[in-house]
Amino acid sequence: QIYTGEVGITYDQGHLKVLDNGRHIIDSSTHVFERFLSTKQRSIRLITYGANHKINSRKPSHKKTHDFTLEDDADFLICETKDLVKVGVRADVFYSIVDPNKCIQTLNTDELEDLVRETAVSTLTNIIRSTALNQIAQSRQISASSQSDVIATDVTAVGVSDDADADDDDLDQRAAAVSYFFDRAHDEFMSKLHEDFVTRYGVDIANIRMESFKIMDTELANEIAQNCLTTA
Repeated sequence: QIYTGEVGITYDQGHLKVLDNGRHIIDSSTHVFERFLSTKQRSIRLITYGANHKINSRKPSHKKTHDFTLEDDADFLICETKDLVKVGVRADVFYSIVDPNKCIQTLNTDELEDLVRETAVSTLTNIIRSTALNQIAQSRQISASSQSDVIATDVTAVGVSDDADADDDDLDQRAAAVSYFFDRAHDEFMSKLHEDFVTRYGVDIANIRMESFKIMDTELANEIAQNCLTTA
């Protein structure tokens, strides 16, 4: 019995045969059922692992230790901008298997999550590396469906101000500036990976969601925030 959201992996005389959801009767000794395979959508948080975690992940399961600790901001993907400023992006990638036959024949499905994660990290890192810090804080009309243009802002827009005199419109412009960068990075990411993964592996990279952005250099972040206060 195959339930909705999964398929059955079988081999009939050594040939792969994928069973869709429903009831199936196997009455041949040469038709072997191997396992169930989920086709539901999954999500992966893109993060930068420390050296200890990478070393530990390569060990056999019975030798792995769990006494390592991740650094602060462990759920950020650490990248460098075009002007060599370290930034952190909190992002998730969503994917699912849409062609089980192609997926199983092309790769080991146990390694699919690692493949998606490593490819997504590499792609997003390259996108940010080709973007200068001040470009992240510049904006224009966010999308064709947007009803209003956003006024271009300078690099101080990535700073955070608690000044009570800060104008609501100014705050909206800063949020829109970073939002525009996320939209552009999203479109570029999807254009690079979506079609490629479906064609090669039968895997649908459905979406990438970027929640927040942070300058990892504390001194630089404080300087930008101070400039933002002065401007306000």
